Amino acid sequence: MRAGGRGTAVAGSMRDAAGDAGGRLEFEVSGVSRDQQSNGAGGPRVSVLMPVYNREEYVAAAVESILGQTYGDFEFIIVNDGSTDGAKELLREYAARDERIVLIEQENTGYTVALNRGLGVARGEFVARMDSDDIALPERLAIQVRYLEEHDDVVAVSGQGIEIDEAGDPIRPLPKLETHEEIEATLIGWSSDQRVGMLHPGVLMRRAAAERVGGYRPEYEPAEDRDMWLRMAEIGRLANVPETVVQYRVHAGGVSRQRAEKQHAAALRGIEAAHARRGLPVPERIELWTLESRMGNELSGYGVRAVSAARSGYYRTSWKCVVRLLR
Repeated sequence: MRAGGRGTAVAGSMRDAAGDAGGRLEFEVSGVSRDQQSNGAGGPRVSVLMPVYNREEYVAAAVESILGQTYGDFEFIIVNDGSTDGAKELLREYAARDERIVLIEQENTGYTVALNRGLGVARGEFVARMDSDDIALPERLAIQVRYLEEHDDVVAVSGQGIEIDEAGDPIRPLPKLETHEEIEATLIGWSSDQRVGMLHPGVLMRRAAAERVGGYRPEYEPAEDRDMWLRMAEIGRLANVPETVVQYRVHAGGVSRQRAEKQHAAALRGIEAAHARRGLPVPERIELWTLESRMGNELSGYGVRAVSAARSGYYRTSWKCVVRLLR
């Protein structure tokens, strides 16, 4: 299905999202194997994985930020998870123009299942996560690939992020944790540190490690990333690079009190499971903090944004949020 200068568009069904006893994911996509998905004889070094569901207003910026990376040895796997807005046509246009794009189109299955679908056809040694409403900085892949090449014991690396609003204006830096020990302590609920452990859309991971732990587990959505990093921390180390790698967008369509409550419950289950795997008792007090838990509902979210932006010196963004609150 590849023609000169064009990406690959496929459609199909997932054969087994759970993986076998060794944790390897098995998929079939319209009879297309991983070898046939390669952009070259040896395959790409990096597979960028981005699920999309109805992000018409943001997806073009996300796609452009990946296509514009200074590091070029990658395939871009986009899973269109049954989008019903203009995102579907935008993605088809990009796939027709750029041969690095592998576009998978399917009926809506949900975020985590879509992630596993893409992971199942990824050919890169490394898998970079990306979300359809965020923006990757141009040097992101180059920085993170170099880091994993230099740190064999690290299975996943993220980095600094900047929170942005709907218009792309900065709200605040997202201070990150520095060491594996700090990251793991926050993920497992032992630390009250409110710095970011692993910013999911900024992660580059070793594909072999992701497959070894069985990929993402849909039953832990929307805290599937915390569950994934806790399992990966049991076979290797986690890290953050000091550089800013992604702009993390917050908007009313992505944050809600209902989602925050669901994420909190799923995170607690993931933490309990991590303690059980390690043969540890669950502590009476679990320190649990998430990016979404700070947003609450739309109105309180704008209040938090206004204060955060002012404290970070982004006064224009802060004033916008104050105006929105006063309307």
